[in-house]
This record gives sequence, structure tokens and C-alpha cells, in this order.
Amino acid sequence: MDDELSIGLLAFDEAINSYNINKGKFLSFSRLVITNRIIDYYRKQSRQSHSTSSYDDTEDDATTSLIDKKSIEQFTLQSELEDKKFEIIEYSHELGLWGINFGDLERISPKQDNLRMEYINCAKMIVKDKIILDELMRTRRLPIKNITKIMPLHRKKIERGRIYIIALVIAIVKKYSFIEL
Repeated sequence: MDDELSIGLLAFDEAINSYNINKGKFLSFSRLVITNRIIDYYRKQSRQSHSTSSYDDTEDDATTSLIDKKSIEQFTLQSELEDKKFEIIEYSHELGLWGINFGDLERISPKQDNLRMEYINCAKMIVKDKIILDELMRTRRLPIKNITKIMPLHRKKIERGRIYIIALVIAIVKKYSFIEL
């Protein structure tokens, strides 16, 4: 157990040093790095025990390598699915604090691509403008008058997309990596 703990701590240090905030959540990344390092350790131990044994079966090594590769792919896929599930739950909770649920969001989401892009650009502009973002977070109301000053969108269009724009702003501010804009 001491070897695994040492490898896990070294892998955690490696994850801290090589983490990129734009690539997703740190805990997911560090879990993947630690798991891969421990798997590498077990493989190395397995190879050393094979080299000390009296037989040499290359077919068995190829099968073991294929199984290892498949299990790593399966673990990575399952880990990513788990991270997506956690992120969706977290996003749902955050939207709930604003009085928004996925049913409302689905119902009011724009069907036209150009309108959706206008709302996405509006949300990005809100996040860039610290004054408007602070007012939105403080009052939990979309400051439509201030938005019309920085965006060439009609007031009624912004009012109709208010919930959608707020949901986009939350996704951008909280940096949800799996939610695509």
C-alpha cells in the first residue's frame, strides 16, 4: 500500500503542476492522472513478475496489453460520463437557485440558429461587462436597459430570451466544461 500511496501523491503533484483551467474540472483531471499512474505501476509490476517467471508467452502479453488498453478506455469513458452527470446535476441546482428548471429552458429555447447565436453573444457580452454582470448577480434580474446600451438587440427580444440568457450566463460564469454554447 505504501508504493501505491507514494505513486498517488506523486501523480497528484503532477496533476497540480500540469492542470489547465480551460480543459475542465481539476478533480476529474487529477483522478484520471492518479488512476493512470497507478495502472502504469501495476503494469510494470506485472511485467517484472512475468520476466522473472520461467516461461515466455508473447501471446499472453499481447492479450494482457489489449485488456489493459480496453479497461483504461472503459474507465475513461465511465469517468467522463460520471463527470457529465455531476456537472448536469450541479447546473440544475444552480438554475434552481434562479427559479429556472430544464423544462422551462427547453420550452423557451430559441429554435432559430441566428436568434440562439444572438443570445449567446449577449450572454458573453454580459460576462465581459463587470458592471452588468455584478448587477445581474446582485439583483437576480437581467438589466435590460444596460444591455441595450452595449448590444444592438431590441428590448423585447431580450425580454423574450431573458431566462435563456440568464442560463447561458450561469453556464459561462461557472465554467461548466461539458455544456456547449
